Order: sequence, then C-alpha cells, then structure tokens
Amino acid sequence: MRRLVWVLAAMVMFSLGATAEIRCNLPNIIIEAQFDTVTVKYINDTDASIYVSLLALEDDDEDEDDLQDDGDERISVIKAGDVESVVLDCDDAGSLMIDFARMLVTPGPGPTAGSAALHIGEDFDCGDVITAEFYSNSSQTQLYLDLYVD
Repeated sequence: MRRLVWVLAAMVMFSLGATAEIRCNLPNIIIEAQFDTVTVKYINDTDASIYVSLLALEDDDEDEDDLQDDGDERISVIKAGDVESVVLDCDDAGSLMIDFARMLVTPGPGPTAGSAALHIGEDFDCGDVITAEFYSNSSQTQLYLDLYVD
C-alpha cells in the first residue's frame, strides 16, 4: 500500500512538472513568431464591403511602380464593420503598398483609395502592425484610408 501511494505521488509530481514546463515555453514561442512577421490590419468603418489589393516585395527600396510591376498581390475582402489581418514574413515584406481598395457599392464601381509604398527599416519594422483604416462619407461616394504603424 505504501508503494502505491509513493508511485501515485511520483506520477502526480511528474505530470505537474510537465504541465508547468509546457506553459512556461508557450509564451516564448508566441513572442518569437511575432518578431518574424509584419501584420497588416484592415479596419472597415464603412457601410459596405471593401476589396483590398496589398502588394509586397522582398526588396526594401521599391517604389510604387516596381510594386505594381513585380509585387506579390494579396487580395482581401473586408465586410462592413469588420477587422481582418494579413500576416507576412519579414523576409517578404521589404516594401509594401495598398495598391487599391475599392468600396463595393451598387450600382457600378465604387470609390477607391490607395497608399504610397512603405519600406521596412524606414516606415515600419519586423514585429510591427500596420493598420489600414477605411472610412467613407455619408453618401458613400468617397473612400478614405488612414495608415499608421502600431
């Protein structure tokens, strides 16, 4: 009986130790992953969905024309009132630009907005969150874009 108690006590101690170790290592994994990425967060403060074309290149000195010619395009459709994010590896995000964002209203094509090229090390760094906030006038004939780095 005494051996059984010791065996059970040892098993409890080992299981608590294993659980504590996993919990201690988990935050380190999350922190490391955040520094290897750049996040582009879209906030849609309009009453319509928005189609967004984000262009990215590895080089950190590309201008708007280079991004339009050679950039890797990432398309997102953000519903009215939603917040969505695109996560990029820092190696792929040397230069970034919102080529265009189009408000999806009927009839016909909606208003558009875009941004200038942003460069890693100059406008943002690895681990940063670049927020693109979209809003419109009350008649939904103009789309505005505020871009800032958190």
